[in-house]
Amino acid sequence: MDGQPEIPSAASLVIGAVAGTIAVKIAILYSLTGIPYVLGVLVLIIALTQFGLRFVSQFWRDSI
Repeated sequence: MDGQPEIPSAASLVIGAVAGTIAVKIAILYSLTGIPYVLGVLVLIIALTQFGLRFVSQFWRDSI
């Protein structure tokens, strides 16, 4: 811990769920199937979750 307040775990869960939903919608939009679908969804979930967590944690630190 570096003394910074952490975002609530519920927020992390919501960010992950939203990232997963968006990733699946994008994969369906581009008609991915099979291994490209799985890889595309995994990469998008990781990228969107990291982006979301960084954005929310910065917002959380600035608001406290």
